[in-house]
Amino acid sequence: MAESVQPARRRRVPNPSFVEFVALIGFHDGADVAVDRQSLPAFGAIQRRLRSPTANEMQLLISAYMIAFALMQIFYGPLSDIIGRRRR
Repeated sequence: MAESVQPARRRRVPNPSFVEFVALIGFHDGADVAVDRQSLPAFGAIQRRLRSPTANEMQLLISAYMIAFALMQIFYGPLSDIIGRRRR
Protein backbone atom coordinates (compact mmCIF):
# COMPACT_ATOMS: atom_id res chain seq x y z
CA MET A 1 0.00 0.00 0.00
CA ALA A 2 2.07 2.81 -1.30
CA GLU A 3 1.14 6.33 -0.30
CA SER A 4 1.24 8.98 -2.94
CA VAL A 5 3.47 11.92 -2.12
CA GLN A 6 1.96 15.31 -2.72
CA PRO A 7 4.27 18.03 -4.04
CA ALA A 8 5.11 20.75 -1.55
CA ARG A 9 2.89 23.78 -1.72
CA ARG A 10 4.68 27.06 -2.19
CA ARG A 11 3.62 29.77 0.18
CA ARG A 12 3.22 33.16 -1.39
CA VAL A 13 5.23 35.63 0.69
CA PRO A 14 4.34 39.28 0.16
CA ASN A 15 7.10 41.77 -0.52
CA PRO A 16 7.93 43.95 2.50
CA SER A 17 6.77 47.55 2.48
CA PHE A 18 9.32 50.35 2.46
CA VAL A 19 9.03 50.82 6.23
CA GLU A 20 9.48 47.09 6.86
CA PHE A 21 12.47 46.99 4.55
CA VAL A 22 14.14 49.93 6.28
CA ALA A 23 13.46 48.36 9.69
CA LEU A 24 14.93 45.01 8.61
CA ILE A 25 18.08 46.64 7.24
CA GLY A 26 18.35 48.76 10.39
CA PHE A 27 18.14 45.71 12.64
CA HIS A 28 20.68 43.95 10.47
CA ASP A 29 23.17 46.80 10.75
CA GLY A 30 22.43 47.17 14.46
CA ALA A 31 24.74 44.23 15.22
CA ASP A 32 27.73 46.19 13.93
CA VAL A 33 26.78 49.21 16.00
CA ALA A 34 26.41 47.01 19.09
CA VAL A 35 29.91 45.60 18.64
CA ASP A 36 31.34 49.10 18.30
CA ARG A 37 29.43 50.53 21.26
CA GLN A 38 30.42 47.66 23.53
CA SER A 39 34.09 47.29 22.67
CA LEU A 40 35.31 50.78 21.74
CA PRO A 41 34.69 52.35 25.18
CA ALA A 42 36.44 49.39 26.78
CA PHE A 43 39.58 49.62 24.62
CA GLY A 44 41.54 51.41 27.36
CA ALA A 45 40.75 48.78 29.97
CA ILE A 46 41.32 45.93 27.50
CA GLN A 47 44.65 47.47 26.45
CA ARG A 48 45.80 47.65 30.07
CA ARG A 49 44.60 44.12 30.82
CA LEU A 50 46.32 42.61 27.76
CA ARG A 51 49.39 44.84 28.31
CA SER A 52 49.22 45.93 24.68
CA PRO A 53 51.78 48.65 23.94
CA THR A 54 50.11 50.28 20.91
CA ALA A 55 46.62 51.22 19.81
CA ASN A 56 47.22 49.48 16.47
CA GLU A 57 47.36 46.14 18.24
CA MET A 58 43.98 46.91 19.75
CA GLN A 59 42.51 47.26 16.27
CA LEU A 60 43.42 43.63 15.72
CA LEU A 61 40.95 42.75 18.47
CA ILE A 62 37.97 43.81 16.35
CA SER A 63 39.45 42.10 13.28
CA ALA A 64 40.04 38.86 15.18
CA TYR A 65 36.50 38.97 16.60
CA MET A 66 34.92 39.49 13.18
CA ILE A 67 37.05 36.80 11.52
CA ALA A 68 36.26 34.29 14.28
CA PHE A 69 32.56 35.18 14.08
CA ALA A 70 32.59 34.66 10.29
CA LEU A 71 34.43 31.35 10.53
CA MET A 72 32.02 30.00 13.13
CA GLN A 73 29.16 30.55 10.69
CA ILE A 74 30.67 27.78 8.54
CA PHE A 75 29.95 25.33 11.36
CA TYR A 76 26.99 26.94 13.08
CA GLY A 77 24.85 27.38 9.96
CA PRO A 78 24.81 23.77 8.75
CA LEU A 79 24.62 22.49 12.33
CA SER A 80 21.53 24.59 13.05
CA ASP A 81 20.00 23.36 9.79
CA ILE A 82 20.55 19.73 10.76
CA ILE A 83 19.54 19.97 14.41
CA GLY A 84 17.18 22.92 14.51
CA ARG A 85 14.81 22.22 11.63
CA ARG A 86 11.33 21.11 12.55
CA ARG A 87 10.01 17.97 10.97
CA ARG A 88 6.87 18.41 8.88
